[in-house]
Amino acid sequence: MINLKQTKKVYCIGIGGIGVSALAQMFRAQGKTVVGSDREETIITKMLEGQGIKVLIGQKAEHITNDIDLIIYTP
Repeated sequence: MINLKQTKKVYCIGIGGIGVSALAQMFRAQGKTVVGSDREETIITKMLEGQGIKVLIGQKAEHITNDIDLIIYTP
């Protein structure tokens, strides 16, 4: 079981989607470091970047580093 209170860094795959972007914003508001990736830049990914969330364009395994506590994705 994951203890979300101890989670410090969250990685969101598909961060440009409505649901995942909402979760990314929630975790950022809780003071967690949020990083994510999506296939292309959109108005949502730009908005997230404006909130201090790092968005990487392209889905690459090397984006997921050992310091990530939680990975969020949707099919």
